[in-house]
Amino acid sequence: MKLKIFDKIPAQRVRKFNRRLLWSLLIFEWVLLAIYLATVLLWGDSPPLWDFNGFQNIPSLFSAIQLFAVACSFLGLAFYRSYPGQKPSRRLLVTVGVIFFYISLIDETFKLHQHFYKPLCWMPGIENCRGWFNIYIYIYVGIAIATFILFFKDLKASWRFYPRASFFVGFGIFTFLFGALGLELLKFQIFDTGYGIMEELRIGLEEYLEMLGATLTLYGNGLFFVRRIEQSEGSEYN
Repeated sequence: MKLKIFDKIPAQRVRKFNRRLLWSLLIFEWVLLAIYLATVLLWGDSPPLWDFNGFQNIPSLFSAIQLFAVACSFLGLAFYRSYPGQKPSRRLLVTVGVIFFYISLIDETFKLHQHFYKPLCWMPGIENCRGWFNIYIYIYVGIAIATFILFFKDLKASWRFYPRASFFVGFGIFTFLFGALGLELLKFQIFDTGYGIMEELRIGLEEYLEMLGATLTLYGNGLFFVRRIEQSEGSEYN
């Protein structure tokens, strides 16, 4: 199966678009962060429209769209000019793409992870089910570790095939996970920032790292697309 969207687009054009998209997203994220931090520092909290911890507002919808684009890039790469033994492997790309589809369409849009603890409230013997609010962190960390272990050989082969693109994708996903899960884990297990200005700043850093990680991942996948096109262009002239 082949994805022919970019069949007639030269690699150089895709490379320029990928670079411009990277800087455009980075600048937009900086603007969002600046607005959020400025309103927090001036007024103590951010208006609902710009609140990084808000629901279905500008930062939340931007993150959902951004993660949806990441999911599409993984799945598109899985089927674009596919060939036996391709790197990254199709099974790796499809698996990660489906995970990002879930994160973008369900979790990021509806904050589903905030409700993972609720089924425990129906179970006997659990008096304070709210105390299990952070259970989603361990579920998602487990999924990340399991994916890394199951696809370690595929990841290693992708690194050998194109280290630069693999670095951006890997570092992007790590940055996203550190923001989404790492800072949450620090909050629950190491220190309690409460609900004051420190918590608002922590939320700002958390959400910004998620957006930054998604941007770097998208850029890395773009580099893989460029490499695929270059290989195809080379084969046409051989």
